[in-house]
Amino acid sequence: RARRYGHAYVQAFVFFLVFFWVRILLASARVGERARVHGCDPWFDTVLSGAQITVTISSNGTYPGFPSSRAYQLRLPNGAPPSAVTVNGQSVAFNRFGAVANKRTVPPTNQWYYDLSLQGMHGLGVVVDMVGVSTSQPIKIVLELATPTVSDSDMSGVYGAVMRAIWAKYNLDQDRSTPGSSSDGNAYLSVLASTGEALAYLAGNDVATFYSTVQGVPTLLKNAISDISTDHSPRTPYSQALLANAMA
Repeated sequence: RARRYGHAYVQAFVFFLVFFWVRILLASARVGERARVHGCDPWFDTVLSGAQITVTISSNGTYPGFPSSRAYQLRLPNGAPPSAVTVNGQSVAFNRFGAVANKRTVPPTNQWYYDLSLQGMHGLGVVVDMVGVSTSQPIKIVLELATPTVSDSDMSGVYGAVMRAIWAKYNLDQDRSTPGSSSDGNAYLSVLASTGEALAYLAGNDVATFYSTVQGVPTLLKNAISDISTDHSPRTPYSQALLANAMA
């Protein structure tokens, strides 16, 4: 039994490494370079050129019971939102609540959205869901990046700041000492904690405000730290520790 469980753990670990490797290559390939990974069945071929990201997925080989169609999900963590997404030349619509549509199920149609992953594995970024994709021919996903675009340096640390703010706010909410929760105030911590949801909306509706919101995160974090420094709750030191290196 111990050997069987140990083998299962090894399989799970190998699967995680393959998934993580594919995700890194899709997210970090440089302009004009190509990242190609063979993981299980599909081939991932990614090309970044200027303001366009092209991802091609094709099946390699077959096996008994090989499906004629399947669903795919493409994640581009910590990146800028696109102005347009196409799958095999067909436009894909933005769905503000796309994460809800694919909750524990396959969404009814192709969609893209901007997601804040609370599990800490996927970060904050673009998600493209594709359903009913034929395995007999390649699928081509093209993302046209919106302008003004968001640089890697702009996005660096944003996910950490938002997640730490969520935890810090939850901690202070336990005794209702979160600034602005029971009295007038700027509520910087609450604003920062809700920034992920704001970006999820702005990604498909107002790219200019998305850009300015991202740029404002460092200042918002600084103000949130200052705001809770006057809080005398016994929970305050823990929240301060959470925020101290939130963008490191």
